Amino acid sequence: MRKIKFIIGVFALVLTVTAYAANRTYSSGLYHTDDSFQKEYIEVNGVEVKKTINATGKEIILINGVNNDITITGTCQEIIVAGSGHRVNAEEVRSIKVEGTNNTVYYKRATASDGRIVSSVSGVDNAVERSN
Repeated sequence: MRKIKFIIGVFALVLTVTAYAANRTYSSGLYHTDDSFQKEYIEVNGVEVKKTINATGKEIILINGVNNDITITGTCQEIIVAGSGHRVNAEEVRSIKVEGTNNTVYYKRATASDGRIVSSVSGVDNAVERSN
C-alpha cells in the first residue's frame, strides 16, 4: 500500500511540474529584456536526463522533470529547478530558484562581487550549496 501511495505521489508531482512548465510564458530562444541585453532560455525536460550545458553568460536554464543530472560549465544568469530528485552542478551563476522535492544545486562561484548568489528555495528537502 505504501508503494502505491508513493507511486501516486510521484505521478501527481510529475503532472504538477508538467502543468507548471506548460504555463510558462517563455520558451527556448532569445528575447529582449529590460536589462538591455539578450538572454537565452535553455530548457531541460525529462526523466533521468544526463546533460552538460556550456553557458556563455546570458543563459537562464530551466530544469524540469525527475532525477536529472545536469552540469553547467561557464557562467549563466539563472538556474530554475522544478520537479524531483535533480542534481545540478554549476560553475558560475547569478541566481538560483529551486522548488519541488529532493533537488540539490551546487555552484562554485557567484557572479556578484561579494561571492553571494540570489536564491529562492521552496518545497521539501531542496538545497543550494557552494562547492569547491
